[in-house]
Amino acid sequence: MKTEDRKLRIRRILKWTGVVLCFAILSTSIVSMNWQIYYQWENERRVFRAFAAQKASLYIIRQTQLPASNRIVLPGWGTSTAIGDVLFYPNLLRGSIGYVVSIPLWIPFFLVALPTVWLIIKDRRRILPEHCRRCGYNLKGNTSGRCSECGVPIID
Repeated sequence: MKTEDRKLRIRRILKWTGVVLCFAILSTSIVSMNWQIYYQWENERRVFRAFAAQKASLYIIRQTQLPASNRIVLPGWGTSTAIGDVLFYPNLLRGSIGYVVSIPLWIPFFLVALPTVWLIIKDRRRILPEHCRRCGYNLKGNTSGRCSECGVPIID
């Protein structure tokens, strides 16, 4: 596989990965407006951890002591009704027993969407026949076998 073809393939893979991630973040944001979706677990030192999506925000939770000492945490996925307000900025809450980091989902959405849009625009650029695949220079009448603008070998 040639280097230019490999770059185009990697660009296509990144573009479609970005599209899928944008769709997943947007879907999570919409669903989390009414439902809390979480994954929780507890390690051997009784440290409770959880990831939750609620009200279009992602929460990362770590507690060293559980509110009720006899409470048993069932590891795994769960859902419940969403409570609280919609956040528009990141937040960090620290306490004596742990912390909660909250990140509004619009931040990761734009961090993924902007490069994805750039890749889509870059991929949609059409190269006309008898033009260089790299820079788009007109190669009509070129007999050297290389683009005179960027030096890339001409592929027929």
